[in-house]
Amino acid sequence: MQKTLAIVKPSTLKKNVLGKILTAFEESELSVLTAEIRTLSREEVEQLYSQHQGAFFFPRLLDYMCGGSVFLCVLEGEDAVVNLRKLIGPTDPVQAGEKTLRGRFGDDILHNGLHGSLSEERAREQISLLFS
Repeated sequence: MQKTLAIVKPSTLKKNVLGKILTAFEESELSVLTAEIRTLSREEVEQLYSQHQGAFFFPRLLDYMCGGSVFLCVLEGEDAVVNLRKLIGPTDPVQAGEKTLRGRFGDDILHNGLHGSLSEERAREQISLLFS
């Protein structure tokens, strides 16, 4: 079984749709191993999104992700990384489609609803960072 990280971002957590998101995880055969609701530190967000450092949107991303509580969870299942990425959909909710979580709950490319690890290696790194 493979593990991956999912984060329900601040604006989505405020929409009171966490139950619907957890149901979607379960229906996709992704089990929640551990979870918590908390505010991320600036250092955690910088490490989490290190691939975007230097991008024009990075300061806004940092402010947004540190600006409210998030729901963090470690999911487990067969091909968990790929299955979660399919379930959440493309980064831009407009392109994601209504069958994806970003299509249903995201507002725009910055406030896109959820984060999901891009690879098994990144999942291990991100889980270690946030659940140490």
